[in-house]
Amino acid sequence: MNWYRTFFISSMVALSAQAALCENIDAGKPSTIVSAIQEIGYKAKLSKDKEGRPTIDTAMNGSNISIEFENCTKNLCRTIYAYDIWTIKEDQYSSMRSVVDDWNEKVYFSKANALEKYISISYSIDLSQGGMSYELFKSNYERWSLEHSLFIDKFQHKIDKMSAK
Repeated sequence: MNWYRTFFISSMVALSAQAALCENIDAGKPSTIVSAIQEIGYKAKLSKDKEGRPTIDTAMNGSNISIEFENCTKNLCRTIYAYDIWTIKEDQYSSMRSVVDDWNEKVYFSKANALEKYISISYSIDLSQGGMSYELFKSNYERWSLEHSLFIDKFQHKIDKMSAK
């Protein structure tokens, strides 16, 4: 009789995990984003910034990634914005500016940016209008991971990997 109970409990756990994957990933429900990132295979921790907006700390390709929520009104957000930042030496700025321009001309989804002492790569996902399915979110997130990895591989020799956070 005990195996029935074990089977029943195991089935319920599996069904609840499957149901969570059926829920749309929605910026208005940050926990759905955290769950999706974890389900894809990355660590993710939900917290809040100084203004009380949700943030997610995660990692990919050996880098710490910050995810911020944008277009927020009345504690309801529509967009997530993921980014990674590296410091650059002052004498590298002009050469990195051309690296950034070259990257942005060739790559559609992620965007690079160079400031005085930093270079960053970012990726945003619009989750308004009810969010998106887990599979579509997973595809977008894996695309971001691939582009992030390509950026590191292509330009690692030009940047100092030091966290600007």
